[in-house]
Amino acid sequence: MQKSIYDFIKICAEELVVSEPIYEFGSLQVMGKPEENLRPLFPRKVYVGADMRAGPGVDIELNLHAIELPDNTAGSIICADTLEHVEYPRKAVKEMFRVLKPGGVLIMTSLFKFPIHDYPNDFWRFTPEGFKSLMEDFVGVEVFSYGRLEHSPQCVVTVGYKGVGGSTTTFNARCGKWSDWNTSVLRELHRRMQEAERVVGEGERVKEDGSASGKRLSTMSESRMDWIDDMSVRCDDVKLSLVQGLKVFPSTEDEIVLFKDPKFVDHYLNTLEGFRADNVIEVGVWDGGSAIFFWNLLKPDRLSCVELKKSVPPLEAYISRREVTDSFRLHTSTDQSDKQSLGKIVVDDFGGNPLDLIIDDASHLYGPSKATFEALFPHLRPGGLFILEDWKAGLIFPKLSKDGEDLGPPLHRLVHEILQLSLLEHRVVASIKCVHNFVVIERGHQALNPEEFKVPEHPEMV
Repeated sequence: MQKSIYDFIKICAEELVVSEPIYEFGSLQVMGKPEENLRPLFPRKVYVGADMRAGPGVDIELNLHAIELPDNTAGSIICADTLEHVEYPRKAVKEMFRVLKPGGVLIMTSLFKFPIHDYPNDFWRFTPEGFKSLMEDFVGVEVFSYGRLEHSPQCVVTVGYKGVGGSTTTFNARCGKWSDWNTSVLRELHRRMQEAERVVGEGERVKEDGSASGKRLSTMSESRMDWIDDMSVRCDDVKLSLVQGLKVFPSTEDEIVLFKDPKFVDHYLNTLEGFRADNVIEVGVWDGGSAIFFWNLLKPDRLSCVELKKSVPPLEAYISRREVTDSFRLHTSTDQSDKQSLGKIVVDDFGGNPLDLIIDDASHLYGPSKATFEALFPHLRPGGLFILEDWKAGLIFPKLSKDGEDLGPPLHRLVHEILQLSLLEHRVVASIKCVHNFVVIERGHQALNPEEFKVPEHPEMV
């Protein structure tokens, strides 16, 4: 459920007479999402969650095509973002009308501009006129919508009454403001994404007085790095070799691949110049070249690396030779989707202290990357940075794996969702900046509970 829909139903709860018992059709919290729970909006009222499938949020299994309830049973009905999954929506609306008590209200929402999603099927998209037609048996019908484009709404919402009833002037005014606010958010989000893509397209060229080689040379006196040429740097007793394109060679203990091209490194040097990072986590280290690079560039008190592979011999050898196992740690066989393991690393390695910098260079997939962001971002200090690498991967790589597995939405969808979060909750995300092929997300000052922090879905930007 989108936050905008939750906000609309909250307005209904505060402005309308919502009589008991309240029946919510389509109450299953998909994937166990507690934020889809509408019950707290109606405290001390009898509330019945109904769905075709058992699960979180469901008290009784009912089919909207033939609701097994007597006539005039429900005091009020909520049907939120459900009707698009019903094969015969007109029949379903007539069934809800039948079981609704006289004077009862139906609160109904659905989607228009939204990707196909199967929970378990996806049949329809409704226009405002379509909703008015479906509500033909009701009186006092009000329909609202919002969207970036005037004739392409994001979603459509409605209320209607059985027999008698009507909305108040205050309710209509609040819904109008709700529509205007969400429309403005979508338009601002679209504008910012266009601006971000323009900046990325231009490549954010390095200033002439801080050219690529010059910027690298300037790091020699400030860090433990010695640039050999534009494609290689020596860190202690190891040579790190940058890559151009996808040309990669096997790493050894003496020469390790730094899976970044020169332009990528230049932007990192500019982004992190003057940034103090004592506590750092890198998720996804490949052969360890980037971890060694950040260890020498930032000189953190602690750097913890998370890697799915069972071992990373070149990095393990480097850590052992330097005798820094207490402050430079490697966690192998760790899935970036495992929020519990990530949280344990924060506690065990950093004593629960705030993090300064998190770098995600792991799967480049939407689902796992979102899990990592939700698990670790709350642990950043205010002003700390979360860097998401290769955010344009979904525009380059196929949607299906070589085995035919659906890889899910592209990674740039997560960028859009975090950008929306920065617009709605600037105290959570203070700023977001697209640099080359990575995104820099600055932590705001609002306290966050890692157990509850979620990034709201934003399906329009797919």
